Formats: sequence, structure tokens, C-alpha cells
Amino acid sequence: MTLIYLLDVKQELLGIVDDVKSGTEKIQINKANELNVALHWDKRNSELAPKTKYIAVPNQDDLTETHLYSITQFTMDYQEITFTVFETAYEDFTATWVARVWGREDGETSVNSNFLYIDELLEQLLSYAPHSDQWQVGYTPSHTDYDPMAFTGNDLTISDALSKAVEYWNVEFDFKLKFIGNEIGRREASARFKMGEDRTDLKFNVTTDLAGTKYTEDRSGIYTALVGYGATMTIEEPDPSVQDFWQNVYSPGTVKVIKESAYLYDKNENRYRDRKVAKDSEWRTDLYRELPSQFKKYYRVSTNQYLDANDVEFSADSSSTETGGSTSTVPDENNSHQEIIDFSQVEWKLSDGNPVTKPMGQGYVENMAATEQYGYSDGSPRIGVVKFDDEMISEKLLSRTYKKLLTVCTPKRQLEATYRDIGTVNIGDTIYLYDESLNIYVEQRITIIDRDLVNPLNSKITAGSTFALTPEDRQSGLSNMIRNQANKYS
Repeated sequence: MTLIYLLDVKQELLGIVDDVKSGTEKIQINKANELNVALHWDKRNSELAPKTKYIAVPNQDDLTETHLYSITQFTMDYQEITFTVFETAYEDFTATWVARVWGREDGETSVNSNFLYIDELLEQLLSYAPHSDQWQVGYTPSHTDYDPMAFTGNDLTISDALSKAVEYWNVEFDFKLKFIGNEIGRREASARFKMGEDRTDLKFNVTTDLAGTKYTEDRSGIYTALVGYGATMTIEEPDPSVQDFWQNVYSPGTVKVIKESAYLYDKNENRYRDRKVAKDSEWRTDLYRELPSQFKKYYRVSTNQYLDANDVEFSADSSSTETGGSTSTVPDENNSHQEIIDFSQVEWKLSDGNPVTKPMGQGYVENMAATEQYGYSDGSPRIGVVKFDDEMISEKLLSRTYKKLLTVCTPKRQLEATYRDIGTVNIGDTIYLYDESLNIYVEQRITIIDRDLVNPLNSKITAGSTFALTPEDRQSGLSNMIRNQANKYS
């Protein structure tokens, strides 16, 4: 049995109910949670119900943390009292306008002052929210794990700003409050790139382990091989007769800091006052900016962040072509040409620990087991095309394309089950279903929980496919290589 807290219009505690007649809390990712709850009719409840404007429901893992709900509908008769409610944070954020989101000051220039990290954005937005004195920023990813966002736009709601953040960072928000005694003591906004845990302890065969659950398999839109294209680079040939302008030269590799510390600069040579990198740290680079007439040279290591060539030691990619990777060339009218990064000149061998074989010169990566099951009747693969406009390294492009292939080479699956079937889980958790035809475990991420407040074992979950791994991949740790490959050069 789950307790519920009844609060008045000022969100002050009226009473606690420990005998809920029925109730379902619908928990979702980046969507407002919903609650439908019925109380037994008695004198106490009938007196409290008309005064109740909000309901708080404790988390299943921590009774001091709750989600807060605004009552949208209230019905009472002589048998029960029912409430239909909607998550308060989303209601407040949709109705709260922000005149402008201010960026941080970076160094001695304001050129990047509109760039913000997730925690910095939340701090500003929460300062506008109702009960702003109680709102705090909870967990957010480290600044080293992602790039800041150039935030633009005035006169928008908090929800609008959060939607921009979700679209740019693919981040997942959660809004909770914590009771201290009988009062709300703290409200907390947290953000994660992926909520939940990797539940490797929860692996199931649908046929033998989950008989009686609802399982849906959608076989439309399957591709068993993918062609991957990366960034389109315009390569300009240096003009010896004109030396007094900055030139971007495509040169993928690694730079290693050789000074005790090195400052970062923007593309206009403005130094970031508060950004240094340590000696011996290594950074991926894709190009350098050069002003030959003044012997100036800077290696790009992130979006609009450069290291002075005098502070680093450069090592070119040994396996890449002269331009840093395999490319497709497009002629240009001017003294330049365009190159589209591909991975045709990258080779994968199983003997080298790679997940599949990809011969040199082949422009696509294939899951042969998937082709056998879901390819064309003549045995040829179903080939799709993906584009990663920000990718300039062929090896990295192949890994990202393969990661994408794993999400489209098997049917889309949806599982509807209960805690009684699979055990207790949290929103965002990942469980695994075995695919006998391909001999792989398919990740099923918990995207919706309909939590039963009276009998938790009857709580329903909805899970969907996100990623596929062979048993051997999981045992060898290759899954981590695939997952981290796209962020390896960040």
C-alpha cells in the first residue's frame, strides 16, 4: 500500500492517506506523469477532499521523494472519492514565461556568451518558477561529457526552453520534491542522458519466460546493412600568392599538450579565461586554422575551441588517408573540391575483435545473420543509408553506422508486462529479450510504468527496443566499445 499526501492550495500538508482504495500513477519519460486515485469514503476523507488541491505520491524506492500532482477533476459520492491529476511541474512550467535566457561570460570576449550547459540553463529557468526559493538543480551530466548549447530565443515558457534542451542534448528531465517533516523542503530538477539502470540481471525468453504477456513485433522498416556518410568537407587549395587570410586545413589526428597547461581559444584567437587543459592530455582534432604570413596555427578540438600549435604535439591518424579518412569527391567551380566522408577504406575483421566483417572497399556494413532472416529472398541485404553530418573520422563513422544498424536490423518490439512477470523496475531501466533467430539479446527500455498504488506487483510496464547485442558481444565488453565509440573523440 502506497501513502499519498493531500495538500491545500498553498501546497501545505492537510493529511496523509494510507488506505487508498485504488490508484494508478502513470510514469513517463519527458512527459507529464498522470495519476488516477480513489479513496474510501469516510468522514475524514470527505472533509479533506474538497480542500485538497494537490496530491503528492512517494517514489517506490524513497518515500521522502515524491512527484507532485495538480487536481484536474474531483468526484465524490457515498462509496468513494476519486481524483484525476496532472504533474504540477509541467503545469507550472507551461504557464511560466521567461523574458530571456542569459548566457555565460566566456573569457575576455562575449562572442560565446549565449552558450549554456544543462545545469546553468536549469538554474536560470528555475529562478522564474513558482516556489523558486525551494527549487534546486539536482544531478546533471559533467560539462566534460557534452558541448554547451548556443541558446537563442526570447519571451518563451520554461517548457519551451526545456523542449529546446531535449531536442539539442537528447536529455531526460525529472522533477521531484522532498518532504522535511510535514512540509515541502526542497524541489529538485535533474537531468540525465539516460534515466534508469542497465538491468543485465533481467534477461528473458518471451516464449518460455514471459508466456501470457503482450508482445508485439513490427517487421516493417528493417535494414540489414547500412551505408554511412559523414560530413561534407570543402577543401581549398592554399594559394601561395595570397597569405594574409586564415585557412582551414583538414587534418584529423590527435594533439597532446606539452606545456604545463594550455589555454583554449575561439576561432578568432580570443582566449577563454577559465578554460585550460592539462599537460599530457590528448585531444582529437579534425582540422587546424593557419595564418601563414604570421606563422599562426591552431588545432580545433571541439566546437569553436582551439589549442595553439605551440602548446601541443600533433600525431596524424595512421590509418586514415591524407585527408583524414575515406571520402567521396565532388568537384567545385572554384579552386576547391568537396569530400564526403565515408568508410569504404576502413576494414573490420572478426579476428581483430570487431563485431562483424567489413571488407576493404565495401561501402556498407552488414549484419549477415539479419540478412539471412530478414533480407531479400535472393539472399542480398536490405540496404539503407544514414548520414552523420558532424562526423569527419572514417573509423568513427563506421562504428556509429554499425550502432545504428543494430537498431534497425531486427523487428521493433514492444512488451507489456507486470512487476509480477519481470520484477520491480524503474522508468528508463533496460531489460533484455532473447531473439533466437539472430542469437542476440535485444534491449527493451522501460518507457512507461503504470504503477499500482494498492498492489505494486500488478504495476504494468511498457518496454520498447532500442539496441541489439549478441551474447558474445556482451561477454567480451564489445557493447561498451560500440556505445562509447561515438563519444570517444569528444
